Amino acid sequence: MSTQPQNQDQINRALHQDCRAIAEIVLNGGVAVVVYEPDPENLPALRDFGWDGKSAVFKLRWSGALRMAQGCAEVGDHVTGRWLFRRGTHRVLLAMHKGSLLFNYSENGGWSLEPGSTDHERAKAA
Repeated sequence: MSTQPQNQDQINRALHQDCRAIAEIVLNGGVAVVVYEPDPENLPALRDFGWDGKSAVFKLRWSGALRMAQGCAEVGDHVTGRWLFRRGTHRVLLAMHKGSLLFNYSENGGWSLEPGSTDHERAKAA
């Protein structure tokens, strides 16, 4: 479940809209979910993951992470499951438009996409 960004400015706006909330979640070991202009089809899944329908950032529920990992595995995406449960990485899932992007954050390197997590990368590997 990933999307190719239409432009870097949208991603930057999304990731910087509530940095304090993101930091609070990831510094405590959670996965922060950033909601930015989501497609209406994705709203039920976001609510299932813990979204209140209003907040720009929320902590991914454990039960939501399990369901997401299972659903992704069913369609051959094993990168997302590993990413969701990896420790020691600051993880942010950007739910934007019709899909999502998996980001890692490190103080040394800043933001980076999870390797192998985009549709384009998975298509090349197949």
